[in-house]
Amino acid sequence: MGSTTIAVDLAKSIFEVAVSDHPGRIAENHRLSRDRMMRFFAEREADSGLPDLLRSVLAEAHVDIRELEEHVHRIEIALKALAAQVLLVARLSTIPGVGPLTSTALVALEKAVTMRSLIVMVIGQS
Repeated sequence: MGSTTIAVDLAKSIFEVAVSDHPGRIAENHRLSRDRMMRFFAEREADSGLPDLLRSVLAEAHVDIRELEEHVHRIEIALKALAAQVLLVARLSTIPGVGPLTSTALVALEKAVTMRSLIVMVIGQS
């Protein structure tokens, strides 16, 4: 049985998948959504020759990644809601390249520096 190499260019939503059955030769090339990519590998699974243990580990990793993506999505929603409530976060978010995560972190850092400065001043006056 010959070996097959499958290369995946990971991205947020669209994946480039290349299949090679001979070194230096691409036999197939696909642009797939996340769901289509999972079907792509599921269809090839029977012929893959992967040990059952490796298949189960990969399946668990897939579930973990999905759960992590859902968690990140919930955090993004919470940060957007916070940005709508805190004027400074909302204003910082209008800067190109600065989203809710960065603007929230900047405001939190500013608050921490201010608090530290106040503590130093109070301790210095004692």
